[in-house]
Amino acid sequence: MFSCWTDAHVYRPLFDTDDNLYEIQKEQGSQQAHQTFNKLLQRGVSTNILIIDQAATHGVHGKGQGFGNPISIQTVALIKAAKALQKVCRFDAEGTDWPISHFDDTTSQYRASFGVSWPGKTADTEEKGYYLDASRNVALDDMCASVAKALYKRGIFDSPEVSMADGKDMETIAQTLGSPTWHVSSDFGGK
Repeated sequence: MFSCWTDAHVYRPLFDTDDNLYEIQKEQGSQQAHQTFNKLLQRGVSTNILIIDQAATHGVHGKGQGFGNPISIQTVALIKAAKALQKVCRFDAEGTDWPISHFDDTTSQYRASFGVSWPGKTADTEEKGYYLDASRNVALDDMCASVAKALYKRGIFDSPEVSMADGKDMETIAQTLGSPTWHVSSDFGGK
């Protein structure tokens, strides 16, 4: 929920040591052209704020019991889209980097955040309880280029080139992934 899609501060690095993350997120408001997409994004931002507010009100803090997917959903979706299009597309005119974290790194960060393996430090809570977990950034252009080269090398594509997605490409990708056309840009682009 800290992205260009929700009008976050993407013009500078954002760290979880920033004391103003709660205030930054409270000020966010999605201004996307598609009304349903806009509502979906705003719901995510509002949910983050609601969880923090309710946790503070009720004194609830702790570790979740969920599970994670060790494979990047963007990589899988990009390959499915490429196979459907018979080419790899990029979605932003300018290069885009996304912060990423391996599943093991994320779970280690959760343990550390909740004091399990962080001696002498207690976890921040409420408005100071944001933990932006990213061990590195991935350049989406590099990921697209790697997928295109790999599919070309295996004889699946005739060319290792990456092209800019157009409206028809977006429709094909949406059908392939079972998502609305207006959602495709945020699956593969944005900062």
